[in-house]
Amino acid sequence: MCFTLGFAIYLYLKNLNYKKARKIGLLLAILILILLLTPYMILMTHLKAEANRPELQKLVKTIISDSDTDEAKTKKLLEWFNTSKNNIYNNYYLKVKGTLGFGGKIRVYLGEPYIGIRTFNDKDSLWILTSRYGHCGEYALIFRDMADEAGLTVRRARCFGEDHEWNEVLINGTWIVIDATRVGTAKDNGYNVSPKFMEKKVAGNRGTTEGNVSYVIAEYLNGTIVDITSRYTKIVNISIAAQDENGNTLSNVKIKIKSNNRYSAYDTRLSNTTNQNGICSFTLGGGDYIFESITNDIIPLFREKSIVFTEDIPNLNFTVVLKSDWTKNEVLFYGVISGIVIAVLFIFIFYIKKKKI
Repeated sequence: MCFTLGFAIYLYLKNLNYKKARKIGLLLAILILILLLTPYMILMTHLKAEANRPELQKLVKTIISDSDTDEAKTKKLLEWFNTSKNNIYNNYYLKVKGTLGFGGKIRVYLGEPYIGIRTFNDKDSLWILTSRYGHCGEYALIFRDMADEAGLTVRRARCFGEDHEWNEVLINGTWIVIDATRVGTAKDNGYNVSPKFMEKKVAGNRGTTEGNVSYVIAEYLNGTIVDITSRYTKIVNISIAAQDENGNTLSNVKIKIKSNNRYSAYDTRLSNTTNQNGICSFTLGGGDYIFESITNDIIPLFREKSIVFTEDIPNLNFTVVLKSDWTKNEVLFYGVISGIVIAVLFIFIFYIKKKKI
């Protein structure tokens, strides 16, 4: 694949004028630079994150010095996120002009008034003490680490389908919802936020007064993950049957769910595989979803089915009928596309040479 594209680019560049070739050369140079810098960027952020541990300990000790209850400690920690204190800059307010990605783990945001560097490696969460920049994910990560350092029982709540993260702290036997992104901008100041409010918050770009939450998980520092969706919305039990066009049941069909609740076709990271009877199950909050079903054949069977449902129904059963779709085999698809590109380039070169003669 790489050889095919490289050869195609070579043939194309041979027939370009100098100005166009220079522009393409610059783009290729940037791509090569990104590839070369990626290992360094990942290593740099990791080492700096590890080096920030003493700073975290000192910071937390100072913040909670006069706090003697878990509630007081939590509220003091939240104050660190107040927008007026400039301890951390929310990515929402950056006028992004462009981004550069490094290996899927590092992303550089170019904008006004800052250049922000975000790491998407949870193990390097203390990098945030250096960058002082991020989004709800960074806010939830660094609050988790600060709360743990303060001796609080804390977990990170993640809602992938609607792209939001926050925290929960166990205070007097009750999990209290903490959203550090609300500090300085809401009356609750991010403390003891109503679980039901989260559905309204993630309405986001949909422009509605009420939103929907697909599902929510809680992650503990030791890696334990629990489903806490029922704390935030009513649950609907979904059963899906997969069949081919002849009505035969299909086992080992992978079904993924995308959410339209906040953004269009957003990956919920929820997936399951049909059993020997062609059935698989999910539990979800109500909303607008796309169920993507695919087999692992050379020429896959595929189907996307959009469904909107409310939380008033406890159970939902439906069938998806899959059809052959060779374009869903990425190796086959890009192989065909590469072949077409090569053929077009050869025809183009032949035409240019013939015209010169």
